Amino acid sequence: MTNTTTHDAKTSASAGARVTRRQNAEHGFTASRTLTDNMQKVLIDLLELQIQGKQAHWNVVGRNFRDTHRILDEIIEAAREFSDDIAERMRALHGIPDGRSDTVASTTTLPEYPNGEIDTSET
Repeated sequence: MTNTTTHDAKTSASAGARVTRRQNAEHGFTASRTLTDNMQKVLIDLLELQIQGKQAHWNVVGRNFRDTHRILDEIIEAAREFSDDIAERMRALHGIPDGRSDTVASTTTLPEYPNGEIDTSET
C-alpha cells in the first residue's frame, strides 16, 4: 500500500485550499447557505476595507503622514490576503464568492469613507 499523505512543516493558504478542496470533494461536503452567506459578508467588507484603505492612503496628510501611510499599506495588504483566502475557501466549500464592485458597493456594512484629505494632525 502506498502512503499518499505528506506533511509539510509550513503550508501556504493556497496549498491548504487545495487540500481542503480535495477533501471536500472526496467526502461530498457542501457548506450550508448560512455559512456561505456569512463568508460572503466578510468577503465584501474585506474588499471594501481595501478600497477605503487605498482612499485613505492617497489622501492622508499632516505631521503623522509617514507612519499612517505605512500602517495603511499593512492594513490594505492584510485585507487583500484575507479576502483572497476567504474567497478560495468559499470555492473549496462549493460556494460562489461575489466580489464585483456593484455587489461590494451595495452590500458592505462599513460606513462610507469621507471625501477629501484627512489631516492626521487633527486626529
